[in-house]
Amino acid sequence: MKKQDFQDLVERYIEGRASEAEVRLLEAYYPRLEGRIDPLSNEQEETLRKEMLATIIERAGIHPAKIIRLRTRFLRYAAAASILLVLGAGAYWIKNKTPIPEAPITQAQRFKNDVSPGSNKAVLTLGNGNQILLDSTHNGVIAQQGNANIVNAAGGQLAYNPLAEKPIEIVYNVLTTPRGGTYGLVLPDGSKVWLNAESSIRYPVAFTSNRRQVEITGEAYFEVVHDKNNPFSVKAGSQTIEDVGTSFNVKAYPDELSVKTTLIEGSVQVEADGKAPSILHHAGQQAVKDKEGNMKVSENVEIAEVLAWKNGQFRFNDASIQTILQEAARWYDVQVDYQTDNKLGFVATISRDVPISKLLRILELTDRAHFTIEGKKITVLP
Repeated sequence: MKKQDFQDLVERYIEGRASEAEVRLLEAYYPRLEGRIDPLSNEQEETLRKEMLATIIERAGIHPAKIIRLRTRFLRYAAAASILLVLGAGAYWIKNKTPIPEAPITQAQRFKNDVSPGSNKAVLTLGNGNQILLDSTHNGVIAQQGNANIVNAAGGQLAYNPLAEKPIEIVYNVLTTPRGGTYGLVLPDGSKVWLNAESSIRYPVAFTSNRRQVEITGEAYFEVVHDKNNPFSVKAGSQTIEDVGTSFNVKAYPDELSVKTTLIEGSVQVEADGKAPSILHHAGQQAVKDKEGNMKVSENVEIAEVLAWKNGQFRFNDASIQTILQEAARWYDVQVDYQTDNKLGFVATISRDVPISKLLRILELTDRAHFTIEGKKITVLP
């Protein structure tokens, strides 16, 4: 946990704004905080942070003599584990320091296989149906469409450089990320798009009408160049999001129960199934449309959690193991087999640049779930 994240967590607790999971986390690790209403000093915050981390290191079975040698590599994961909470009995062993029982099969045996994280990769489908595989190693002009050269830039980003003012014809391209892939795109008007894993965007190589519209599946983050005379809209299934000069995130995976549009900056109008539109005016508002077409707006959604994928993180707040592994499965391109109906909630933050075993080991520190890796299959054990 970064120091600022930790300070924000303690501040939310003292001001009564912390979630149930966060309250249980802090009170489990630091009972003296319970019921406190006055702020902590910097020294007290740092003491609490170190005590929580020391508990995790102890539970992980790291010998004190090895901590200095392992500090740089281990603390990236142990620090993330220090904000990991499983509700119910999971908090009990933290608070009462009950030893964790040994698993019948060692962790080394269960994790003898591992899966590397995803990377910048995608498939570009041209107007004539031809496909081009994209990654971060082949840069430069890769094709011409309509009135533009298509340029693949370093860092996994596609861009369109116009060759003439007016296009000869309207041509549509589709950019698709597989499981285990992300990619960026600069649209012809300069608007920027980032695609999460297992997502796609369909767009014209030049905007010719007074309405700029693209279509997506999966999850995408937009930074739109505002033009009041040429509105920009995103179609996600039966839902349309229209910007009013803004940046926003749309999560519209077909295997999830809802479509979520989160405002990051500016304002957007969200319309679905011909019903009255919902207008988001300030950062942190989120429009959620369920499978029945009902729309509700949530306030003060944690933007850092929504954009964690774009910023190279997994970030969960009281999330179920199913939610966590659904995200992980897309990024690591794995299948998940559940042999437990664990309904407990976890809080965790960890880099997406690590092998999947690192994420699973942190979840195992709660002793409320265990895992095996066999090829591309993750099994969740009681």
